[in-house]
Amino acid sequence: MSKRRDESGSTPDLGLAPGIANIYAEIGYRKLGKADSVKIRIGGLPVNPKGTLKYGITFSPQGLYNEYRDTCFVIKEGRKISAEPLSDVGKLNFDGIGDLEAFNTSGGIANTIDSMLPRGVRECYYKTIRFPGHVDIIKFMLFECRMSLEAFSEAMINACGFITEDQVIMDIEVSREDGAVWKMKSRILHDSDFTAMQKTTGFGAAAVAAILGSGQMDGKCCLLYADVPEEEFEKNMKKLLETN
Repeated sequence: MSKRRDESGSTPDLGLAPGIANIYAEIGYRKLGKADSVKIRIGGLPVNPKGTLKYGITFSPQGLYNEYRDTCFVIKEGRKISAEPLSDVGKLNFDGIGDLEAFNTSGGIANTIDSMLPRGVRECYYKTIRFPGHVDIIKFMLFECRMSLEAFSEAMINACGFITEDQVIMDIEVSREDGAVWKMKSRILHDSDFTAMQKTTGFGAAAVAAILGSGQMDGKCCLLYADVPEEEFEKNMKKLLETN
């Protein structure tokens, strides 16, 4: 989405990523006043991983295919560049889960790259979190076997299936060159009413809708993630997550 404000009226994507992950990254930036590095790592995972891929489908496998195949964009050394999907694999450890891996996928960064670049951010990326070993198998399926969208979707459904007992992991870090760091780490679990993915994709939109309904952002035709008032957003998200 362009930074130009016009009269058509629009809002950015308000799911998980792009969505609440990008809003939290903006909150971290504002908390520090400026930033040199913005790292967004998000994963929708099964609570009880099974099978070779240790994964369960929580949204369209066609959308997953696009995330795994399309070109990614990052800020590296102060420049916006393209990056290969499924690349730059890093390890992380999350309390209550253990070792995980994170790697480049497309789409989740949305307009955060173009928002951070003119503010002097020298490193910015979005990565998807999975259990260890997942990315190597996906690379084999997509780049060595050259699976089509249809073949990949069928394989993922057969191997993993759709799940409702899921968890969403958010690991967002914003830092300055002087060592100041803002971190947001969260683990959201499914319950009897909603999957974790439903919570994180739906509650973000609801939290922003409540702010829009209050009139706090009246007069802004084309909204950016940076426009979302942090205190109201955090209060709304906390209320939604605590009551659901």
